[in-house]
Amino acid sequence: MAETTNALQDNIQRKGNNAYYYAHANSSETVKNYGGTPQQVTTSHELPTSHLKVKIKTYSWADGKKSVKVYVPLNFICDYQLLDPECIKIDWTPTSLRMTLENINSKNFELSFLKLHDDIKDVSHRVKEDSVVVTLHKVTELSWNRLVSK
Repeated sequence: MAETTNALQDNIQRKGNNAYYYAHANSSETVKNYGGTPQQVTTSHELPTSHLKVKIKTYSWADGKKSVKVYVPLNFICDYQLLDPECIKIDWTPTSLRMTLENINSKNFELSFLKLHDDIKDVSHRVKEDSVVVTLHKVTELSWNRLVSK
Protein backbone atom coordinates (compact mmCIF):
# COMPACT_ATOMS: atom_id res chain seq x y z
CA MET A 1 0.00 0.00 0.00
CA ALA A 2 1.34 3.42 -0.96
CA GLU A 3 2.02 6.04 1.65
CA THR A 4 -0.91 8.42 2.15
CA THR A 5 -0.86 12.07 3.10
CA ASN A 6 -4.37 12.49 4.52
CA ALA A 7 -7.35 10.57 5.89
CA LEU A 8 -9.35 10.97 2.67
CA GLN A 9 -6.69 9.30 0.54
CA ASP A 10 -6.14 6.62 3.20
CA ASN A 11 -9.85 5.76 3.22
CA ILE A 12 -9.95 5.50 -0.58
CA GLN A 13 -6.83 3.31 -0.70
CA ARG A 14 -8.07 0.94 2.03
CA LYS A 15 -11.67 0.53 0.81
CA GLY A 16 -11.43 1.11 -2.94
CA ASN A 17 -14.85 1.29 -4.62
CA ASN A 18 -16.57 0.89 -1.24
CA ALA A 19 -14.92 3.97 0.23
CA TYR A 20 -17.17 6.64 1.61
CA TYR A 21 -15.13 9.17 -0.35
CA TYR A 22 -15.06 7.15 -3.61
CA ALA A 23 -16.51 10.06 -5.63
CA HIS A 24 -13.20 11.86 -5.12
CA ALA A 25 -10.97 8.85 -5.75
CA ASN A 26 -10.10 9.50 -9.40
CA SER A 27 -9.04 13.08 -8.93
CA SER A 28 -5.90 14.75 -7.75
CA GLU A 29 -8.24 17.45 -6.41
CA THR A 30 -8.77 15.47 -3.21
CA VAL A 31 -5.90 17.33 -1.61
CA LYS A 32 -6.77 20.79 -2.95
CA ASN A 33 -8.16 23.46 -0.67
CA TYR A 34 -10.94 25.01 -2.72
CA GLY A 35 -11.50 27.82 -0.27
CA GLY A 36 -7.90 28.96 -0.27
CA THR A 37 -6.19 30.36 2.76
CA PRO A 38 -8.70 31.60 5.35
CA GLN A 39 -8.91 35.37 5.47
CA GLN A 40 -9.43 37.32 8.67
CA VAL A 41 -12.64 39.31 8.43
CA THR A 42 -11.87 41.81 11.17
CA THR A 43 -9.35 42.47 13.88
CA SER A 44 -11.88 44.19 16.11
CA HIS A 45 -12.78 42.53 19.38
CA GLU A 46 -15.94 44.59 19.86
CA LEU A 47 -19.18 42.87 20.72
CA PRO A 48 -22.21 43.32 18.47
CA THR A 49 -24.37 46.33 19.23
CA SER A 50 -27.58 44.31 19.47
CA HIS A 51 -29.05 44.15 22.94
CA LEU A 52 -30.49 41.23 24.78
CA LYS A 53 -34.29 41.22 24.58
CA VAL A 54 -36.03 40.67 27.93
CA LYS A 55 -39.76 40.00 28.11
CA ILE A 56 -41.63 42.08 30.68
CA LYS A 57 -43.81 39.67 32.62
CA THR A 58 -44.86 41.87 35.53
CA TYR A 59 -47.61 44.38 34.87
CA SER A 60 -51.10 45.28 36.01
CA TRP A 61 -54.01 46.90 34.25
CA ALA A 62 -57.25 48.74 34.97
CA ASP A 63 -60.35 49.11 32.84
CA GLY A 64 -61.98 52.52 32.58
CA LYS A 65 -64.98 53.75 30.63
CA LYS A 66 -63.02 55.29 27.74
CA SER A 67 -59.58 53.77 28.24
CA VAL A 68 -57.56 50.90 29.67
CA LYS A 69 -54.39 51.62 31.62
CA VAL A 70 -51.44 49.24 31.75
CA TYR A 71 -48.98 49.75 34.62
CA VAL A 72 -45.42 48.48 34.15
CA PRO A 73 -43.39 48.66 37.38
CA LEU A 74 -39.86 49.95 36.96
CA ASN A 75 -38.35 48.43 40.11
CA PHE A 76 -37.44 45.26 38.16
CA ILE A 77 -35.96 47.24 35.27
CA CYS A 78 -34.23 50.44 36.37
CA ASP A 79 -34.39 53.54 38.55
CA TYR A 80 -37.03 55.85 37.08
CA GLN A 81 -34.66 58.82 37.48
CA LEU A 82 -32.25 57.11 35.09
CA LEU A 83 -34.95 56.33 32.53
CA ASP A 84 -34.61 58.49 29.44
CA PRO A 85 -38.12 59.13 28.02
CA GLU A 86 -36.62 58.73 24.53
CA CYS A 87 -35.91 55.05 25.23
CA ILE A 88 -39.63 54.23 25.45
CA LYS A 89 -40.93 53.05 22.08
CA ILE A 90 -44.60 52.18 21.56
CA ASP A 91 -45.85 50.36 18.48
CA TRP A 92 -49.53 49.64 18.17
CA THR A 93 -52.31 48.66 15.82
CA PRO A 94 -56.05 48.74 16.58
CA THR A 95 -55.73 45.22 17.99
CA SER A 96 -52.17 44.96 19.36
CA LEU A 97 -49.59 46.75 21.49
CA ARG A 98 -45.82 46.52 21.93
CA MET A 99 -43.88 48.72 24.33
CA THR A 100 -40.09 48.53 24.34
CA LEU A 101 -37.73 50.15 26.83
CA GLU A 102 -34.57 50.33 24.74
CA ASN A 103 -30.94 50.15 25.77
CA ILE A 104 -31.32 49.93 29.53
CA ASN A 105 -28.20 48.31 30.96
CA SER A 106 -27.53 46.84 27.49
CA LYS A 107 -30.98 45.24 27.39
CA ASN A 108 -34.24 45.90 25.57
CA PHE A 109 -37.28 45.25 27.77
CA GLU A 110 -40.46 44.43 25.87
CA LEU A 111 -44.12 44.14 26.79
CA SER A 112 -46.26 42.77 23.99
CA PHE A 113 -49.95 41.97 23.50
CA LEU A 114 -50.68 40.47 20.10
CA LYS A 115 -54.49 40.44 20.37
CA LEU A 116 -56.13 42.96 22.67
CA HIS A 117 -59.63 42.34 24.05
CA ASP A 118 -61.13 45.00 21.77
CA ASP A 119 -60.01 47.68 19.32
CA ILE A 120 -58.13 50.80 20.38
CA LYS A 121 -57.86 54.14 18.57
CA ASP A 122 -54.85 55.71 20.26
CA VAL A 123 -52.10 55.03 22.80
CA SER A 124 -50.29 57.40 25.14
CA HIS A 125 -47.84 56.88 27.98
CA ARG A 126 -46.22 58.66 30.89
CA VAL A 127 -43.44 57.85 33.33
CA LYS A 128 -44.32 57.93 37.00
CA GLU A 129 -42.00 57.52 39.95
CA ASP A 130 -42.41 53.76 40.11
CA SER A 131 -43.88 52.75 36.75
CA VAL A 132 -44.62 53.47 33.13
CA VAL A 133 -48.34 53.94 32.55
CA VAL A 134 -49.59 53.11 29.05
CA THR A 135 -53.11 54.32 28.27
CA LEU A 136 -55.05 52.51 25.56
CA HIS A 137 -57.92 54.66 24.26
CA LYS A 138 -60.93 52.49 23.38
CA VAL A 139 -62.86 52.72 20.13
CA THR A 140 -66.09 51.74 21.89
CA GLU A 141 -66.96 52.28 25.53
CA LEU A 142 -67.32 48.60 26.35
CA SER A 143 -66.14 47.01 29.56
CA TRP A 144 -63.01 44.85 29.18
CA ASN A 145 -63.11 41.78 31.40
CA ARG A 146 -59.64 40.81 30.21
CA LEU A 147 -56.76 42.66 28.61
CA VAL A 148 -56.07 40.18 25.81
CA SER A 149 -58.48 38.18 23.75
CA LYS A 150 -58.43 34.38 23.89
